[in-house]
Amino acid sequence: MSRGNPDSAVTPLDFVMEFLEQLKREAVALDSLPESMHTLLDRSCELVRGLRRYPVEMSTGISKAAQLSREKTEKVDYETLFSEGMTGSRKFFKEMASDVLEACTLKMFIRMCSAKKVLEVGCFTGFSALNMAEALPKDGSLVTIEKEEFFARFAREFFDTTDVKDKIEIRNGAAIDELEAAGERGEQYDFIFVDAAKFEYKDYLKIILDNKILAPKGSILFDNTFFKGSTYIDDFWQKKSSPKGRAIHAFNLMVKNDPRIEQVVLPVRDGLTIIRWAGE
Repeated sequence: MSRGNPDSAVTPLDFVMEFLEQLKREAVALDSLPESMHTLLDRSCELVRGLRRYPVEMSTGISKAAQLSREKTEKVDYETLFSEGMTGSRKFFKEMASDVLEACTLKMFIRMCSAKKVLEVGCFTGFSALNMAEALPKDGSLVTIEKEEFFARFAREFFDTTDVKDKIEIRNGAAIDELEAAGERGEQYDFIFVDAAKFEYKDYLKIILDNKILAPKGSILFDNTFFKGSTYIDDFWQKKSSPKGRAIHAFNLMVKNDPRIEQVVLPVRDGLTIIRWAGE
């Protein structure tokens, strides 16, 4: 099976839905297939659609500003940006932004943690940063790191139209460099969200923990820790996905085996791993 967008943020649930739809199409061509099998396929599709739709419908939702950010993210001509060299050697897609359910999850965690200082590694168009900033108290602040100058500027211009513009600082630079600089300055954050270069996840975590960038009783959320299912199914989907899947699996093992921390992996979107200092 192939898709037109091999780097887009496809989740395991998306694949299940596509597999079921393909099975339904093939089942129609089989006259001998019992009606009970058609019914099972139909019910399975209903369940999977509900898993994608129902949590969003029953959650508080996002603000008007966040909805506008989401719409602007979808309208960007990513193909032209890449062809004109405005995003370096990497092609971006609208699916790389957090979805509504993940945004609601981030906001809820920040409020539950009573976080005041938030760090985001990987800003992209700013959708997730905006949602997190909205969850902060009046004296809260958020630093977001973005390597690509176009997206740093794109996000800043949008943030400046919102009520939380003064809470958000964008640092335009490579994530590893910016994290190391934060560690040298002795910065600490109550909540950290990481959604950047997957091959560097292990490096990010090492810098954050070794430099105590995560505050005592703070939490880190790493996104895409399923990586489309290729972390637990070898060579799944397309071979192009496998190197990143293996890198994320190695990261997951690193997290599991580090005695300094404790973690839980949640099946939200493409996998969310929550990390805290052990025993706190």
